Amino acid sequence: MKRKLLALLLALCLALSSLTACGSSVEDETTQVEDIEDAVYITDTGTKYHAEGCRYLSNSCTEIDREKAEDEGYTPCSVCNP
Repeated sequence: MKRKLLALLLALCLALSSLTACGSSVEDETTQVEDIEDAVYITDTGTKYHAEGCRYLSNSCTEIDREKAEDEGYTPCSVCNP
């Protein structure tokens, strides 16, 4: 009986802590997801921006915001279509 009660209490604590982990809110997590979706990758020598994992990314890939990449003249890769 004690073990079941302790297991239930532990599960409840874990559930509550996951709702308020690090003081983040649903709005904060949504912003983080949007930031991730806006991240693209450029190379030191190319003129295209890429999605993570694109076969055309080399060792010199650098993460950059999609809007900033476009402002700097980069265009989307036709292979990975970010």
